[in-house]
Amino acid sequence: MALELLVNKELTVFECGAGGSTVFFAERCKSVVTLESDSAWAQIVKDRVAPFNNAAIYALKGTPEFLEFITALPDANYDLVSVDSNPLVTNRLILTNAVVPKLKINGWMIVDNYNEWVRTFNYAGRWKIYTFDDFNWAGQGTRLCQKLA
Repeated sequence: MALELLVNKELTVFECGAGGSTVFFAERCKSVVTLESDSAWAQIVKDRVAPFNNAAIYALKGTPEFLEFITALPDANYDLVSVDSNPLVTNRLILTNAVVPKLKINGWMIVDNYNEWVRTFNYAGRWKIYTFDDFNWAGQGTRLCQKLA
C-alpha cells in the first residue's frame, strides 16, 4: 500500500534484482532499468514486461558487473531505486552504496528482505526511513528510505 502511494507514471526506476517489482514498476512508472544476475530469470521477466515498452533488463553476473554498470549511470537520475538482488551472488551493501548517488534528492530507495548488512549502511542525517517488518520476521522486511540530501 505505501509503495502504491509513491509510484506514478512520471517516475524513473532503477533496480538491482528483477521480478515482481519489475512488473509492478513497468505497469505504473515512466521507465525501469533492471540488473539481474540470473540470465534465465532475466529473460522470463523481460518477456513479462515487453508489452509495456518501458523496461530494460540486463543480465549481469554479479557484483563487479553490477558496479561497472551502475558507475556509468548519470548521478541524480532516478526517482526510485530498489536493491533486491540475489545475496548469494551480489553484495547488497556495496550495491546500495553505489546506487545512492544515482538517486535524486527526495527520491526513494527500497531495500527488500534486508538483514544484518542494512544495519551497517550509513543513514546519517540524510534519510527519512520507514521500516515494514512482519512480526515473525523482524529485521527481514522492507525499508523505504527517502533521500533528504
